[in-house]
Amino acid sequence: MKSSPVLQPLYQQLKRRELGLTPAVAWTSYMTDSYHFTARLAKFATLRLHNGCVNTISWSEDGRLLLSASDDQYLIISDPFDESNPIKHRISSGHEGNVFSARFLPETNASSIVSCGADGSVILTDVNRPDTYGTQVFRCHNGSSYEVAVIPGDSNTFLSCGDDGCVRWYDRREKTTCTLCRDDIIVECKCSTCSIDVDTTRPWSLAVGCSDSLVRLYDMRRLNKPSSGS
Repeated sequence: MKSSPVLQPLYQQLKRRELGLTPAVAWTSYMTDSYHFTARLAKFATLRLHNGCVNTISWSEDGRLLLSASDDQYLIISDPFDESNPIKHRISSGHEGNVFSARFLPETNASSIVSCGADGSVILTDVNRPDTYGTQVFRCHNGSSYEVAVIPGDSNTFLSCGDDGCVRWYDRREKTTCTLCRDDIIVECKCSTCSIDVDTTRPWSLAVGCSDSLVRLYDMRRLNKPSSGS
């Protein structure tokens, strides 16, 4: 492992980052190359949450909570810092197969979740409304849906991708359930779309990973109509 070219104490580097004096790229390079940092890494908790393969995990915006989902078809919100009672919510997702991806919607205080899975459905879950669990369902993908993505600062829209080669962009202000429509397609490839992500610093920039081994990049500001992935 390379040693950091600048062997400042870790607390000094943290302070510089906090004050905005260290660019993000330099900070990442320092932390990954520095023995002084990596030597401090240690496992502090093991969470036994699911009965089955854990396929997806993500933090809440404030870094307090973890959202995980599994082959057991449950969404679990946990607090890894609460040793005595880590599980805060255990929610039956409404999916009829493995849950592949789940994310908190931004700006919702970890109260809204979007998920997708092997059954092809994309499901909205309001954590505080158990009576609505499994009812806000989009059954528009033809085949499995592999991943959902959210847009920084946007609590109303989200994206999904899947076996059918489509990337869909939903707006829950317009509808919260749908079946086999083409209204929300923004990208249509000739191969499966397996992974998607939105740039947190440029939230109009969409990356799509495909089964033909290519990664395609799109400017979502220009995707008002279905875009060919060829």
